[in-house]
Amino acid sequence: MPKKLNRDIVSQHNNEKSCWVIYNSCVYDVTNYLNVHPGGSRILLRYGGKDITEIFDAVHKHVDIHKILEDNFIGYLD
Repeated sequence: MPKKLNRDIVSQHNNEKSCWVIYNSCVYDVTNYLNVHPGGSRILLRYGGKDITEIFDAVHKHVDIHKILEDNFIGYLD
């Protein structure tokens, strides 16, 4: 069963050892994706612990983030 997480918990995961992001109220652990992100890890780390919905949709409208990160799904923002 998926976890329900609050923003305070998610915001603590903002570094290269644990990097979580929020997209449309879904929380994903992107830590393992840092080294393979086409734009580099710095971009993801900039948004670690934060909601990326607006910026992701602006840059990657054609990408299905839920499909790409389905194995990294942690839970829902409460």
